[in-house]
Amino acid sequence: MPLLEEHQRQFCEKRHMRGRILLSVEGINGTLSAENEEVMEEYIRMMNTFHLTTSLTSSSCETTVNTTEERKGKGLFHNIEYKKSKSSLHQREPFPDLKISLVSEIVSTGHTVHVNEIQSHSATHLSPTQFHNILQQHHPSSSHNKNNNGEEEEKKELVLIDIRNTFEQSNCFFYCITQEGCQL
Repeated sequence: MPLLEEHQRQFCEKRHMRGRILLSVEGINGTLSAENEEVMEEYIRMMNTFHLTTSLTSSSCETTVNTTEERKGKGLFHNIEYKKSKSSLHQREPFPDLKISLVSEIVSTGHTVHVNEIQSHSATHLSPTQFHNILQQHHPSSSHNKNNNGEEEEKKELVLIDIRNTFEQSNCFFYCITQEGCQL
């Protein structure tokens, strides 16, 4: 893990990137900013082609892929879903510096879930549209749900747990149409 941490640090510092990266045996989580979109695309390319056997054996912070087989294969982080946003020239830098941390868990469970059990505890990933449709189906004004075959099912209770941090909660709100549809 320390080699991966140093690799990330060297790559980002060389390109004057700022932000926060968490590294764990579970994987990686982070938010970064760069001077321009090309630098961010370079980081994404590096991550998509990153191989432990070749990338960390080089003394350079450049990711190198040596064989044709490795070039054909996908990197360790090839399935990361990147979310990009742009800031205007007049906005200040979102991060004061670069901080890369080795942590025991990306998402804290108090070590109640072993890293090998994560997939069995994971739910189905929903697109924003799918999530919105589920919320609409469970809205108090909706009298029934339809299953995947279009057949009506008994309406089930939906519990939405807000796990955003304090900053996110203070700046973004969930609005309720009716008071009986909301429980705080």
